[in-house]
Amino acid sequence: LAMPPRRAHCAMRLRDAPPPATIGPVTTETDEASYSEALVSTAATVAAAALFGAGLLVLRGPELAEQYFAGYVIEESLSIDNLFVFKLIFDYFSVTGEAQRKCLRYGIWAAAGFRLVMITLGTQAVHVFRPVLLVFAGVLMLSSASIIAETLREPEEPDLEDNPVVRLCSSLFETTTDFDGDNFFTRAADGRRLATPLLVALACIEVSDVVFAVDSVPAVLGVTEDPTVAFASNMFAILGLRSLYRILASLVNDFAYLQPAVALVLGFVGAKMVGDYFGVEVSTTTSLAVILTTLSLGVGLSVWGPDDLLPVRKPAEGEATSLVKGGGTKPKGGGSKGKR
Repeated sequence: LAMPPRRAHCAMRLRDAPPPATIGPVTTETDEASYSEALVSTAATVAAAALFGAGLLVLRGPELAEQYFAGYVIEESLSIDNLFVFKLIFDYFSVTGEAQRKCLRYGIWAAAGFRLVMITLGTQAVHVFRPVLLVFAGVLMLSSASIIAETLREPEEPDLEDNPVVRLCSSLFETTTDFDGDNFFTRAADGRRLATPLLVALACIEVSDVVFAVDSVPAVLGVTEDPTVAFASNMFAILGLRSLYRILASLVNDFAYLQPAVALVLGFVGAKMVGDYFGVEVSTTTSLAVILTTLSLGVGLSVWGPDDLLPVRKPAEGEATSLVKGGGTKPKGGGSKGKR
């Protein structure tokens, strides 16, 4: 699949898309994990991440501990930014309840495996061929510029019938517009095995994992070249995504200044990698301070700042960030199960 840089070329409005006649699994109080449980789970994940960092401090010294915390903060901020895309996918395909949690669960484990491979290859590449740092730095700087440019640009109306992920799924499987609980496949009246919209949503989640890793892995390698530290910072951020989504799903559109803050962080890390390559080192302590300050300003401006403080367009209701240019086909009603 031809995929653009992370979050770039991809703001889209969904309010004009045809509404689905068949909605996914019905959300009930017993079906939904409670908000308090999500808070407890998120707190436990953050506490575990902090304990791991404390263990690094005791066992391997302050330098690696600082690198870990810097990497963790970067990855956590990118994970929060990813929620814009997850919310778009789930809203667009009308995925709710247990089906939504099932998609997140599959996505988390797939992301864990993919990040392990990417980080292992990335650290080996840096050790074997040092100039690859400049390639990673270029990826981060390009992504940073793309995010800022997209933030300042009015969204384009996409072709919602031409999503490459949906086309790929349709070419591999016969698909239906109807859900069957939280199943990825269902049986038509004539016995054919059909893929449900839940499988297409999962495919979008999995593709998003690949897109996110394009700048996520270079970003963490910009603050540490230790594979254990890099992988651990990624994993603690990823493992908290499921409960974090439950908490922030209804709030992601309120963080208008988070994406520009993330863009500045990616640009800073990219510049730091270039400096490291040419012998101009920025300490991990300084890097951590810059990252925390930038992200805190982004969140603070989103919550308490005026809308027109910076030329940043706040997302409209029903608008989010898509992982691929061109949108996708939303489940439609008006027919029985059949090939899409």
